[in-house]
Amino acid sequence: MSRKIVATLLMVSSFTMPLAVQAKIEKPAKDWQLKTLKGIKSIKYGVAYDPDGSLLKVVDAGLAGLKVPAKSAPLVKEDSKDIGKDEARLKVFVDNRDKNQAWVGLAIKQKSQLSRDGAQSYDADTYAIGSLCERSKAKDVIKELCAQFQEDMKANN
Repeated sequence: MSRKIVATLLMVSSFTMPLAVQAKIEKPAKDWQLKTLKGIKSIKYGVAYDPDGSLLKVVDAGLAGLKVPAKSAPLVKEDSKDIGKDEARLKVFVDNRDKNQAWVGLAIKQKSQLSRDGAQSYDADTYAIGSLCERSKAKDVIKELCAQFQEDMKANN
């Protein structure tokens, strides 16, 4: 009898726990990605698709404590410009999926070089984290991803 009660309580608590306690980032950064954060001196950021600007406000608040200068910039205009050697471009995106779910991601693009030919440089995604969630929870997951990015930046700078 007591096992049924404990099992029922565990099941109910799993549905009622706050998102911050319950959520986890499904795709954390890999070790090599974390190392690419070292030396970033400035960040320009934006949201891939945000017609009402509500997601950008969440990102603004989520990146407010960064120790490097960060400012929002329209991604379409920024993608046509060169990235500086110590600059990063941060993009947040929400990709709607089936069954009322969305993939929410945060990615960093930086100037990279080929090790075998240093004259060859290109812009590349060097850091990416994300999680699958209910569409209605996308803003909460963006907050979590921004917090994780801040932790990763502090640990690698």
